[in-house]
Amino acid sequence: MTKHVRSKWHGAYMVAIVMATCVSALAQSANEPFRFGSLSVSGGVRTRLEGWRWFEGQGNTDYTFSGSLARLALSQSSARLDWQVELVAPILLRLPTNASGPGAEGQFGLGSTYFTANHSRRNAAMIFPMQAFVRYKTFLGRDSDSLRVGRFQFTDGAETSPKNATLAALKTSRVNQRLIGTFAFTHAQRAFYGAHFQHDTPKFNWTIVGAFPTRGVFQAEGWGVMKTAFAYTSVTRPVACPKQSGEWRLLGIYYDDWRSVLKVDNRPVAIRQMDGVAIKLATNGAHFLLQQRLVWALRML
Repeated sequence: MTKHVRSKWHGAYMVAIVMATCVSALAQSANEPFRFGSLSVSGGVRTRLEGWRWFEGQGNTDYTFSGSLARLALSQSSARLDWQVELVAPILLRLPTNASGPGAEGQFGLGSTYFTANHSRRNAAMIFPMQAFVRYKTFLGRDSDSLRVGRFQFTDGAETSPKNATLAALKTSRVNQRLIGTFAFTHAQRAFYGAHFQHDTPKFNWTIVGAFPTRGVFQAEGWGVMKTAFAYTSVTRPVACPKQSGEWRLLGIYYDDWRSVLKVDNRPVAIRQMDGVAIKLATNGAHFLLQQRLVWALRML
C-alpha cells in the first residue's frame, strides 16, 4: 500500500513538472490566448519563493521553500452557452520537515502548514481540474439569466464591479471574498462543485449559489470535496447620481459542516470529543459603498 501511494504521488509529481514546463512556454509565447476557431487556449505559471524567519520556538524557525501553480485552460463560447476546462498543477518544493513546536507553539509559518497538509512530504505536486463547467447564457429563455453548473471558482462580493475605478479597487481589497473565496494566496487554491445562478438587470443583480467546497488550499491534491456545503444568495444594486456613485448589497449564507473533526471552542476537551453534531450556521449581512467627495465604506456582517 505504501509503495502504491508513493508511486502515485511520484507519477503525479513528474507529470505536474512537465505540465508546468509546457504551460510556461505557452505563457511566454503570447500574452493573448491562442485561438483555434472558436476554441480558446490559455495558460500561465505563478512561482513564489517564500522565506520564513519570524518565529521563536523549539523547531525550525528559519526556512525557505518554493511554491508554483501552473494553469492550462480550454474554453469555448457561443451565443447561448460557454464552457471551460482548466487544469492546474500546484508544485511545492523543499518544505520544512521540523517547523512545528510542541503544544501551543504550533506551526511556524505556512511551510509547516503545507508540510502537514500533504502527509509530511517535503515535495508535493498533483494535477486536477480547478474548473470544469458549462454556463447557459439564456437560462429559461431570458438573456438576463445565466446558470453555471459543474466545478467553478466563486467569490462573494464579486457579482458586480462598480464603474468608478476608486470604488472598484476599494471593493476588491475590502469587500470581495470576505466569507466565500478561492484562497488565491495559496499554491493550490479552492473551487466548488455546484450551481451558480445569476439574474442581471440594469438596476439589480440577483445571485444564488449552492455548492460543495473542494479540497485544495494547502493540499496539493484537490480532487475530492469537503464534507461541507453552503447556499448563498445576494442582491446588489448600483447607486448613481450626478454628484455621487456607489452600490449596496444584501446577502445571506447557510453553511452545513458534517466533518468528523474535533470542534474548536472553549469547552473542555472531553465534552467536545463527545459532540458529533454537525455545525449549521446562518449568516446575514450587507455592504454599502459610496463616493462623494471622500470615499468611505460601511460594512455590517
